[in-house]
Amino acid sequence: MTEPGSQARHSQAALAALSRAPLFSVLDRADRERLAAAAETVTLAPGAMVFHAGQPYGACVHLLVDGRIEVQRPDGSSELLEPGAVLGLANYLDQSPYGSTAIART
Repeated sequence: MTEPGSQARHSQAALAALSRAPLFSVLDRADRERLAAAAETVTLAPGAMVFHAGQPYGACVHLLVDGRIEVQRPDGSSELLEPGAVLGLANYLDQSPYGSTAIART
């Protein structure tokens, strides 16, 4: 059972995150509201894996709303992503397996 009002809070958080993300901020408010309403909010504990290199595409694009996600590439390099970052867009476009590993850090 969901807490009363929790869906509305998740939609508002998603709308705020979409408004801050450069990729989505160019959309008009009505389009961002439609995306926010369709979004699923997932909370991950530090160390939880978002996806791993080689994993089949998961049919979604990830928008980091809060916290940090570390992206580890096969060449050993890594990057710490901040809120507003979008993950999995290339996979969405070509349906390819993930090429890196993404882990929640905070």
